[in-house]
Amino acid sequence: MDLTTIELSGDKIPLMCNLGVLEELQDEFGTIQDFISKIAPLNDDGQIDFKTVREDWLPDAHALVYALPRMISEGIEVYNENHKNKIEKMTPKEIFRRCDQSIFTVSATIYGEVMRSLRAPKQQPPAETSHQ
Repeated sequence: MDLTTIELSGDKIPLMCNLGVLEELQDEFGTIQDFISKIAPLNDDGQIDFKTVREDWLPDAHALVYALPRMISEGIEVYNENHKNKIEKMTPKEIFRRCDQSIFTVSATIYGEVMRSLRAPKQQPPAETSHQ
């Protein structure tokens, strides 16, 4: 499984949005759509567009501060389950200190990962087998 990464102080750190993270976002913001509306800019046609961000729009800092550590923690856990070389867990303060990306880049990365999660093919239950 290839994990989304975000660069923090020159290091690529995995992040992941899964059902558990989506639930936390929903609990905090009401709906996933409400969360997305706080981190994704709309263009004049009402479409999400990170390329032509309006001058009067900024991502909601609380939404980013809430989501980023949760997604990084989940990403590190999943990474460590599948690799011999482990990544140390990071506290939210460590993440924020090392986050040298623009607020727009962080917002676009989180948005992309949420959308990947929502569109990810779900695992199918094992096919039934008949024993004869």
